[in-house]
Amino acid sequence: MRDGTIHNQEVRTTMRDVIFTAFRARVDAAEIAAVAQSVLMAEDIPSRFHFLEDEPPALTDDSLVVSLGGDGTFLRAARLAHGAGAAVLAVNLGRVGFL
Repeated sequence: MRDGTIHNQEVRTTMRDVIFTAFRARVDAAEIAAVAQSVLMAEDIPSRFHFLEDEPPALTDDSLVVSLGGDGTFLRAARLAHGAGAAVLAVNLGRVGFL
């Protein structure tokens, strides 16, 4: 990026699938996800919730993985998304937040 241009970058314009992720112990994250899912549903945007302790969900490069928790949640969600080339959005609900 020396000359100010970005090479080999793809700009995504749509996300076809939103997956909220959290650890089972984070009740607050599940509550936040439920509210967000109802807003998305009103806009006809498909979404679902996934506990990170469960088997990995099916993802594509059109998926958006929303991590609800702290650094550990983000790292697990990023690992989950990486295999499919999905985007990740971290929402910090943790106490420290190094990442």
